[in-house]
Amino acid sequence: MALVACAGVGACSGVSTHRSGSASGGTGGTAFDAGGGGGAVSGGGGSGGIGMGGACDKEPLPSAGAPPGESGCYAAEVGGSWVRVPCNCEFLLENSGREDAEATISLSLTDTSSLVGSTVAELDVPDPEYEFFDIWTRQVGSATTFLVSWADGVTTVRLGVPSLTLDAVPLRACESRPGVARFDGPVMTALELEALFVGPEPAVRIEGECRTIPHPTPFPGQ
Repeated sequence: MALVACAGVGACSGVSTHRSGSASGGTGGTAFDAGGGGGAVSGGGGSGGIGMGGACDKEPLPSAGAPPGESGCYAAEVGGSWVRVPCNCEFLLENSGREDAEATISLSLTDTSSLVGSTVAELDVPDPEYEFFDIWTRQVGSATTFLVSWADGVTTVRLGVPSLTLDAVPLRACESRPGVARFDGPVMTALELEALFVGPEPAVRIEGECRTIPHPTPFPGQ
């Protein structure tokens, strides 16, 4: 049985984490808010996952028991250790293997009508050296079916179509880029995110989502 916890005000609201291939570590599920208050999150970044094979040094995980104090979402098997898992709208691109790899990122909407009007469906990725920006701005469809921008070390991709597969970008051994998405489509629809890591080690696929979740409506008199 997995224990799942969320620390920090409004840090977790509807987390969905999936891993396949040879990805390692952790379990996921709907988390509770250990920080109290806040309501649901309707924007942010997709879920993320683990890259290539678990070869990199990591900080020791706190043992299961009281949830970790650091903000974020965590999961643990009974008797095991807490493992950081992505919250709703987080999308962690991480190559934890010994070899450099490439990641192909796909974004898609669960409701194609979500693009009508002023709906925003975006993904932010740390990119201080313009690597991802340069690749994606040269991709066919840039500035027409999707928009790419760069500011303050972050590259942003905005969808103009219901689904998009971006050209492969490099992730060096032990490199991690914590992506964050934003989506404000109809309630309970989602921006789904996927990354396929390919390199000398076995390929790994990670999946996540950024879901619009309604804020709770208080009873009269509350």
